Amino acid sequence: EVNVGERDVYLGTMVAAAEMIECGVTTFADHYFFMDEAARAVVDSGLRANLGSAFFSTQGDDGLADSVAFAERWSGAAGGRITTCIAPHAPYTVNDQHLRRAADEARRLGVKVHLHASEDIAQARSSITSRGLTPIQVLDETGVLDAGTIIAHGNGIVDDDIPVLARYRDRVGVTHGPKGYFKFALGPITPIAALRAAGVPVGYCTDGVASNNTMDILESMRVAAITQKQIAGDATYFNAGMALDIAGPGSAAVLGQRGALGELTVGAHADVILVDLDGFHCQPVHDVAAALVYSVQPSDVRTTIVGGR
Repeated sequence: EVNVGERDVYLGTMVAAAEMIECGVTTFADHYFFMDEAARAVVDSGLRANLGSAFFSTQGDDGLADSVAFAERWSGAAGGRITTCIAPHAPYTVNDQHLRRAADEARRLGVKVHLHASEDIAQARSSITSRGLTPIQVLDETGVLDAGTIIAHGNGIVDDDIPVLARYRDRVGVTHGPKGYFKFALGPITPIAALRAAGVPVGYCTDGVASNNTMDILESMRVAAITQKQIAGDATYFNAGMALDIAGPGSAAVLGQRGALGELTVGAHADVILVDLDGFHCQPVHDVAAALVYSVQPSDVRTTIVGGR
């Protein structure tokens, strides 16, 4: 990764954007490095995105300053298609002082904090052992949750974390990308049932192709649906309607954009996808929702419209 440069990030983001368009994605969230180039790719591709410039405490104060400057520079760009965030990498790579300052800057700018937290249970246990707090509790103490947070993965969220997150359910959400978790033999995985019961939004992610291989969010939805049934031991749980709700309003809520994205309603952005169910693998269509969750492939997405274009 030390060999990745600005042009690589632009080209990589453009290829990712093309694949996401083919998969019916209108909006994505990402934090990485050389994010001016990623933002330029969003401008050129026509997609909608929430972007942040990731930083580590090993960079000193400069990393945070660069993240804040990026968030200010690109907020509202591309005709409003780009929103921004402050992006500390994780509570185990960013110290409490920088987390507090990141939260303060996010509140000042009216943006969220996007970071990895409790990615797996080993991280949670390590944090409890070293400092007596789970990563989620660290985010609470440093004001990150209060500022509003996109939490990547959350496989290590434990029972004691749920009421903490519930206090911030109006501004905190968790992303879930199960394919990568199983590929890396992680376990347990994001406690979706407990989070949703507490009113905490959950959305789908791919975590990028380095871990997920594809940007196929339809696959993420399908794997989430079947694995949640298996975990619950209940074939009626996580039905097609719930799977689609997380794909639309749920994922929008994680980004703080419920009502603007993920649903076809008056006043929402004109972000629409057209899906062809005529393929043999979708026939016969007894239930459109079930076909979308269990049968549709990216090749069935004929058109992706963002902001009416």
